[in-house]
Amino acid sequence: MSNEKDGKDLHKGHRKRMTDRFLKTGLEGFQPHEILEMLLFYSIPRSNTNPIAHDLLRKFGTVTEVLKASPESLRQVKGVSDRTITMLQFFRELALYTQTETAEPVSLGSAAAACEYFRRIYQFEGDEVIRAALLDDRLKLRRCIVVAKGMHSVAELPVRAFTKLLLAEKCSTVILAHNHPNGAAVPSPEDISATDQLMHTLIKFEIQLADHVIVGMDGAISMRDLGLLAELNL
Repeated sequence: MSNEKDGKDLHKGHRKRMTDRFLKTGLEGFQPHEILEMLLFYSIPRSNTNPIAHDLLRKFGTVTEVLKASPESLRQVKGVSDRTITMLQFFRELALYTQTETAEPVSLGSAAAACEYFRRIYQFEGDEVIRAALLDDRLKLRRCIVVAKGMHSVAELPVRAFTKLLLAEKCSTVILAHNHPNGAAVPSPEDISATDQLMHTLIKFEIQLADHVIVGMDGAISMRDLGLLAELNL
């Protein structure tokens, strides 16, 4: 009984030391497993989280990849409960929220600005997701929406439903974006063809497709910058 109590006291002391260290220095000097270990304190209040942190890193490689991981893959790690999965997803969404929150309207009038905006949005995204930035007449962001998830190509975009959504939003300018979570930011022939078809559909409703941004593991590219949007949309 004494050994069990001593173990609990030792573990409690370890948590306090880590917390005190964080409060003094932030995350400076923390190793990746220590960051995860401390994060797991809040979903696993009584057990030693160090082994779980190491197991997560062995499976996913980095803290960022842990945050991007799907619930199904996280459940494969011993000790990871639904409570922990919910917490990790919350921190991922919180990190995304802080990256995109701003007191001033976001201007997406240049390809560089659009690429940087979507690069930040997709940095914690492990699945294929198609998004659209709805812009006002000054090319300021009104809001960014998720159009579709889990599609392996933008060719699978539900064009009719997407067009109806833009009309309902009274949106006359839009930037499309999708990601290649396990590949390079390079448009496929299907991406190019689907973008061209979408652009010609939208123009009939006086909606301009201002750009199509693709985000990959190596960064983000603008199809407009690459000259891949038809001239009639310039």
